[in-house]
Amino acid sequence: MKPTQTEYYERPDLQVCVSKKPTCCTRKMEERYQIAARQDMQQALQASSSTLKFLISRNAAVFQGKFISS
Repeated sequence: MKPTQTEYYERPDLQVCVSKKPTCCTRKMEERYQIAARQDMQQALQASSSTLKFLISRNAAVFQGKFISS
């Protein structure tokens, strides 16, 4: 079985895989990378937001409890 040969081209249209040397990255690969990176960031932000929401709710309840019991 013959291994496939990677083709390298100059790609002035790339925004992420910027290189002064020819690259095997294509615009389509870049677009998929950007979509995946955006999804990863959104998931991380949602997880952090959920944690913060829980902490704020819990602390607000404790804070309100101190005023109600006083």
